[in-house]
Amino acid sequence: MTLLRTMWQQQRVLMIVTLLHVALIPVVALLFFLNPVVITGVDGWVKPLKFAISGAIYAVSIAWIATLLPTTSRWYKLASGTIAVALVVETALITLQVVRGTTSHYNISTPLDTTIYSLMATFISMLATANIICLFVVISQKTIPALIRIACGWGLTVAFVGMIAGVLMTSVNVSPSQLHTMQVDKRAPANYGAHSVGVDDGGPGLPLLGWSTVAGDLRVGHFVGLHGLQLLPLLALVLLSGRLFGRQSSTQHQQFVHLVGVAYTALTGLLIWQAWRGQSLIAPDLISLSSFGVIVGVSIIGACIILYQRSHSPA
Repeated sequence: MTLLRTMWQQQRVLMIVTLLHVALIPVVALLFFLNPVVITGVDGWVKPLKFAISGAIYAVSIAWIATLLPTTSRWYKLASGTIAVALVVETALITLQVVRGTTSHYNISTPLDTTIYSLMATFISMLATANIICLFVVISQKTIPALIRIACGWGLTVAFVGMIAGVLMTSVNVSPSQLHTMQVDKRAPANYGAHSVGVDDGGPGLPLLGWSTVAGDLRVGHFVGLHGLQLLPLLALVLLSGRLFGRQSSTQHQQFVHLVGVAYTALTGLLIWQAWRGQSLIAPDLISLSSFGVIVGVSIIGACIILYQRSHSPA
């Protein structure tokens, strides 16, 4: 309760945004069953549901990091306020488009849809920029315990790497039908951009997540990267509790978090690269499997070196 009170006092706007997203979850979940809206082959309420959950998790993570910083950190306040506004706008516009019975992302079919999509792109770019500002504030703040600072730094870094997949979806990747419309029909498509690589969006996918099972899907790396912001600080907290590698020194703990941060970032990059080559998560080729094996192998070797080295640093 003390932590929540501190988060509320220091990041009230961001905590209100968190509560709004949490409140939206049961509403959208209920509409999923009572008023299904089929958009691109799936129930349209799935998207605002996923964004409500991820938005709440991201917002509360940024608010928690704020409790580690001095209350005078103006740059972090500016960045967290920007994130709060961006999350509200993004989730609201996604929900609005489902109510209208159409897609939110990539939709340029009408002037209104184009405006909505442009607003979404603008605010998500602001969020990504704010994420970088948070990163620099955190890594430059020496009052934060070293292990937590390193973990939060890597978490914000890998979250930004995950956001790169969003850039590929919206401005680089185009679907076969969009390409045909532009090159063969010589006219502007109704949608520009896609999360699936090599096929049109809306095909067979994993339950709930919807990630393509027949082609590459840039949402995989996007998802994994964003949630590094929670997993890496959680790892640091577990190490500090002494429940994992309790006999190792603080220096070894820091080295271990650095190792996991590098490995997690590499994994996120691999998932984005695998998707970009048109491969489904569940059907990797030899190159993808070998790359994954290298990441795992190097991580295991690095962990063994760290855990068994003789350290003169205080425990």
